[in-house]
Amino acid sequence: MKKVLNLYLSEPDTSELVFPEPKKIAKGRSIIEIHVDPNVAFALQLRQIRQKRKLTQKGMMSLLQILHLSNYQRLENPKKSNPELKTLAELVSKLPELNMAKVFG
Repeated sequence: MKKVLNLYLSEPDTSELVFPEPKKIAKGRSIIEIHVDPNVAFALQLRQIRQKRKLTQKGMMSLLQILHLSNYQRLENPKKSNPELKTLAELVSKLPELNMAKVFG
C-alpha cells in the first residue's frame, strides 16, 4: 500500500492535480495509517501551498527568492527533492503553513 500511495502522490512537478486533504473518518470505521515517503510528502505539501496561493512555479520561485526555476522545480519533484536543513529552515520562515510534522509523519 505504501508503494502505491507514494507512486500516486508522485505526480510530475508540472502537474496541476490537487490532492484532497485527508478527511476525518466517522467512528467505527477501520483506518490503516500509511506513512508517505518524506520526499513525496514535502514535494506534495509545497505544491499544495503554491496552488492554494494561486501562484505559478515562477511566482513561488520569486516569493522564495530562488534564483533559478530548475532549483524550485527540484523542490516540487519527489524524486529529486532533498533540501538541506538550511533550505528547509528558510522555506518554513517564508511559508508558515509548511508543516514539517506532516512531512515526517
